[in-house]
Amino acid sequence: MLNTTSPAVTFTLNNPGGAPLLISSIAGTGDFVLSGSYPASVAAGATGTFDATFAPTGLGSRTGTFVISSNIGTYTLNLTGTGLQPVPTLSTLTPATGYAGSVLTLAGAALDNASAITFTGPSGGVSTTTGYTVNAAGTQISGVRVHAGVSIGSVTVTVTTPGGTSASVPLTVTLPPPVVSGFSLSNGPIGTVLVLFGQYFNAASVVTFTGTSGNTVSTGFVVSSDGTQISGVVVPTGALSGPISVTTPIGTGKSTAVFTLIGSTSNFVYTGGPQTYTVPAGVTRLKVDAYGASSASPSNGHGGRLRLHST
Repeated sequence: MLNTTSPAVTFTLNNPGGAPLLISSIAGTGDFVLSGSYPASVAAGATGTFDATFAPTGLGSRTGTFVISSNIGTYTLNLTGTGLQPVPTLSTLTPATGYAGSVLTLAGAALDNASAITFTGPSGGVSTTTGYTVNAAGTQISGVRVHAGVSIGSVTVTVTTPGGTSASVPLTVTLPPPVVSGFSLSNGPIGTVLVLFGQYFNAASVVTFTGTSGNTVSTGFVVSSDGTQISGVVVPTGALSGPISVTTPIGTGKSTAVFTLIGSTSNFVYTGGPQTYTVPAGVTRLKVDAYGASSASPSNGHGGRLRLHST
């Protein structure tokens, strides 16, 4: 087996001549190693023995030699063996729950040269054959992505190497985190009712608008049976312009599109002289109300307060 040492094999030296055979050395090459000692001499008409082991460092056919140096010359024994890989052992998956495209780490033994990781569920098996990395010790496979064709629910995972296929370990496959692709309106005031579009909204618990407080919605909306729409989402009082997120038991997904809040009111205190007001993103019109402003001259107001309505 690969990276293991075989039991010792005995070789016999036969001296049919009339004088002693004196051996100065026996040296192995390749994956073949001398085990123990060898006879320094073999009497005329007698035999002697030495032992050797085979420790393949690669798969398939392996070659090597034993070179015997003696008083009557040098002899070379040409040897061959076959390196075999043990059947892989798969012990754990981390994490034990995943979804199509999520990344797993597999641990076990004899995982070297893994050619396939197979996910098998009620609808059959699908295999991943690329994109992962086996460590040098053959004890871990990292970067394994759950196959896109795997069934939702309980599945099993096996590893195939030149040594065979491992026993299976369980994996729970869930839906991916939600994906928010858009909404029915791109802008609106507080209280606007939206429909969100996307995927994997199943069991959505919270819709979150941009903001710091009062910007979440956890009741009143309805998720479609196929998980692609959430209807009846009311823009909350704490919402600001920005992306919208959806949270399910699997995770949270945020839109790339921005919902722009319009019709909001903010106060701007005018203290005299030139001042700057930053218009919120997405606002194209402003309505200005002036309160309590006084002026010593038409060009010099002071102490006033402006209420700005974005529309």
